[in-house]
Amino acid sequence: MQKAAIIFIQKTAFFQSRYLIMGAKSFTNLLERKLQRIWGLNNLTLKTNMEKLIIQIGASSDHFGGFAVNVDGISGGGNTLEECKANVLEGLKLMIDHRKESYIKVPQWLVDGEYEIEYRYDVQSLLMYYANVFTKPALERLTGINQKQLHHYATGLKKPREPQRKKIESALHRLGKELLTVKFV
Repeated sequence: MQKAAIIFIQKTAFFQSRYLIMGAKSFTNLLERKLQRIWGLNNLTLKTNMEKLIIQIGASSDHFGGFAVNVDGISGGGNTLEECKANVLEGLKLMIDHRKESYIKVPQWLVDGEYEIEYRYDVQSLLMYYANVFTKPALERLTGINQKQLHHYATGLKKPREPQRKKIESALHRLGKELLTVKFV
């Protein structure tokens, strides 16, 4: 039974490249849970020493754009945040598929699928994306920042300084933590 588990784990790198959108780390966690359930392997430890592919997302007045901070040649864009992310992932897949013809050196950890994707947003892109979810009065209550100032940040008229960015980020993280504790009866 252990031999079957080892063969199954060796195939992980092959299948991770097929599940780019899911992310390699979540795919590995899924495999670990399946192995534990199917074969009762509770003390199984898979390789979790993964690299991070950092994607920076930015916004203009009518467009989103993204690029990889730590790997050259990966970028994408779109009218919505979802289009932008999908376009970046498509660019990543094309880069990996055509790495032999490209002049850009593709890191081996990308080829092996041993990475997780971390998205980083500027304040404008995040506020634009969630404009239909959070009203300006709600964001003002969460962050303590004036609605007019939040509007300037969302439209790109003004850029928030570091303390204001941290204030917005910590308020959204607090809200997220609070929402994670919600249980319905």
